[in-house]
Amino acid sequence: METIERRVGNVIVIEMKGQADAPQDYKDFRKIIDSRSEEGLKSFVLNMSECTRLDSMGIGEIVRSLFHVMREGGGLKLACVPHKIKGLLAITNLSQIFETFEDESAAIESFNK
Repeated sequence: METIERRVGNVIVIEMKGQADAPQDYKDFRKIIDSRSEEGLKSFVLNMSECTRLDSMGIGEIVRSLFHVMREGGGLKLACVPHKIKGLLAITNLSQIFETFEDESAAIESFNK
C-alpha cells in the first residue's frame, strides 16, 4: 500500500492507495498521524478513493488513529470511501463513529464549519 500525505490549509490529507496485506503496510499511516499530532495539527482526512482493500488490521489502525486524534482535540474524517469498505464499516458499526464524505473537498470544508 502506498500512503501519500499533503497539507490543505490546516488539514492533513492522507491518501491510501492499493491494498494492504501486512502490518507494515499501515506503518506510514500511523507515522503521519502520530507525527502531525505531535506538531499540534488536529484535522485529518483519509482519502480512500484508491484503497482497493482494507483488512482488519487496517480497520484497527484507522480506529486507533481516530481515538488518538480525538484525545488531542482533533478529528479524522473519511472521504471517497469505496462501496466495499462502506459495507465493512456498516457491518462493524464503525459507520456510526466515522464521519464520511463523498468527496475530499467536502471533508476538508467540514473542519471550517
